[in-house]
This record gives sequence, structure tokens and C-alpha cells, in this order.
Amino acid sequence: PKDLPAGFFYLVSSHKEDFGMADNQVFYSDFWVSDLAIVMRTRSGNGLVEGFVLDAISGEPVADAKVRAWFRNRNVRTEADPTETDENGRFKFPAANRGYLLLASMGRQQLSTQNDYWNHNRIHHPRPQETTVFFTDRALYRPGQTIHYKGLCIHVDQSGDNYRTLPNRNLTVIFRDRNGKEI
Repeated sequence: PKDLPAGFFYLVSSHKEDFGMADNQVFYSDFWVSDLAIVMRTRSGNGLVEGFVLDAISGEPVADAKVRAWFRNRNVRTEADPTETDENGRFKFPAANRGYLLLASMGRQQLSTQNDYWNHNRIHHPRPQETTVFFTDRALYRPGQTIHYKGLCIHVDQSGDNYRTLPNRNLTVIFRDRNGKEI
């Protein structure tokens, strides 16, 4: 639906219209409706969990967004001191060798990370790598629909803080269905 207000939702689906328990399967998935995006920055050894809050529509940084973080302490979530993003949309929390779940908010818009983000204080020098990030025109396709996609090939060197696109790269893309069968 295009008219959902900003917020956190569950989508519940059933093979049977009445959601009955007999001979049925029910699935659920959680999702956010938000104009915000959180991009995490992973650099081990600096004692920080850090990232950026961006406008999900334009990609521009969101300054002065509030960012809250929680970590597990004996299986209980404990809130760290909140912070705000700078003019570049950047935020950071001191990391103490544990995972942090984040929530960014700006006005009526909110967005949470789905997973905990870690940063160990030990020094780790990741090797430079090349990867491809794919973008599709929608999140979900029905059987028989055409999949439209684009790929962005990038070179990532975290230790050298060197990131660049790799133009004119030829790739072979293989699509597999949910059972791992090539389609």
C-alpha cells in the first residue's frame, strides 16, 4: 500500500483467507516505512560503532537526527547515551566489544537497524576487495513478473579509506529461486 504512514509494521499472510490453524501456513515479516536510511560504517579497531543517517529518497545526509543505541547486558537491552548526526549525517558511539541495535529519528520519521552492529577494539586490517551491489525496481516479485535490476561494482579498501566504482565491469549474473534452483 502506498498510503501507509511512517512507522514499524508487521505483514501477516496466510494461505487461507480465514487465517485458520487447520491445514494452513501463516507467515509474518516486519518492516519499516520511513524516509530515513541508515548506512553503517565498519572499521574495526577504532572502538566505535558509526554510520550515517541519510534521506532515503534523495540520498542527502540528515543533520541533527537523533540516534539511540541499545546493547545486551545479560540478555537485557541497556540503552547507551544517545547522540545526534553531524552536518554530514554521521553518528558514532563508543563501542565496548558488544553489539548495538540502533534507532534513528528525525521529526516523525524513524528507522531501526534489523541486526546488532559490532566493533571490536582489536586491530583488524581487512583486505581490499571488489564487490557488486544490486538494486531492483521493487522488493517483491510475483511469479512471471520481469525482474529489472542494476548493479554497481565497487572496490573497497577499508584500511586505506579508499572506495571507488569499477566502470565497464563484465559480470555473469545467475538468478536462483527460493529453493536454490537456477531460473
